Parts: sequence; structure tokens; C-alpha cells
Amino acid sequence: MSQERSLKQIHNERGFTLLEMLIVLMIFSVLTMIVFSMTFRFYEKETYEQATEKLRMTLHYAQHFALENRQDVWVYAEDKRIVVRTVMAEEIMEWALPVGMTVTVTTLQRIKFNTKGNVSQGGQIKIHTPNGQQNFSINLSRGRLRSL
Repeated sequence: MSQERSLKQIHNERGFTLLEMLIVLMIFSVLTMIVFSMTFRFYEKETYEQATEKLRMTLHYAQHFALENRQDVWVYAEDKRIVVRTVMAEEIMEWALPVGMTVTVTTLQRIKFNTKGNVSQGGQIKIHTPNGQQNFSINLSRGRLRSL
């Protein structure tokens, strides 16, 4: 008798249907897609912010190099890259901009630091990314950089 009862209980128990499992799988897939897309956007934004900070540090490095070595130093934004050169055209540093980022220098496409670390011509640096635009101002005489 107990054996018949346990067999009836097994037949009466119901598991998940295929439709219920597919719905759960679809919800899980949608949530996973949302998380991955947010992660990608965060990574892209962080990449642009790091490149902007690297540009700022490159300008400070060029100014320091000019002071320390008593040489004029130029910083160029050309062909999707940033280049730092001395008066003798010796390349000190070069790095590529991330895809989608452009840099525009309003001072004849270059920034010149003289032997005292001062900027020869003031101007603005405009950084364009898919997330927006950021401007930096370069003040004359002291070579100070301000974010606008």
C-alpha cells in the first residue's frame, strides 16, 4: 500500500514546464545584456578620462623637461597622436589618442615651452570625445593649465 501511495505522489508532483524555463532564461539574458552594456559604456568613459589626464600630465612633463634641460620644447597634436619634441626635433614622447577622441590646439597646432618653462603663446586645447567636449586654457608667462 505504501508503495502505491509513493508512486501516486511522484505522478502528482509537477516540475517546471518548458515555457517557464524559457521565460526565466529570457529574463536572465536581458539582465546580462544590460549589465554588459553598462560596463562597456563605463570602460569607454574611463578610457577618455584617462587620456585627458595623460594629456595634462604630458604638458606638465614637457614644461618640466624644458626647465630642467634648458631647451625649448613643443607639444603637437597631430594624426590622432600627441608628440613632444625638442628644438632639435628630438622626439621625447609620443602616444596615440583613443579611438573617437580628437585634440585641437588653437595656438598654431602646437604649444611651445621656452627654457624657463613659460608658454610662448597662450590659447586653448579642445578635447572632443563621443561623451562631450572639454576645454583647457593655457595662460601666458607661467604655463599654467586650467580646465574650463
